[in-house]
Amino acid sequence: MQNQPFSPSLAGMAVAWATGAGEGLLLARLLARLLAARPDHPFIQVLNALTTPLVFPLRSLDNGQPHFGAVLELSTLTLMLVVLGVGLLLWYAIDGRNRSKRRS
Repeated sequence: MQNQPFSPSLAGMAVAWATGAGEGLLLARLLARLLAARPDHPFIQVLNALTTPLVFPLRSLDNGQPHFGAVLELSTLTLMLVVLGVGLLLWYAIDGRNRSKRRS
């Protein structure tokens, strides 16, 4: 039997896109906070409205951080790693099994 090229399933692609979108939003939040973006700017308000509910459970990691100015949010960094790990595990659970079935 020939080795067929791997083609991801629709569900696997959806997981990859959702993970990428989440990572992109969190990276934008991290950079905005790190570069001390003005919180009254409309884009930053939308970005904060989208990402604050995600970061809220990890807010205790940022207790020592200042509320204004340049801030390295540890909660956002941690959440980025968690989203990446969960996305990879979901993708592997969906497409990794399909890939190993195609080899046999």
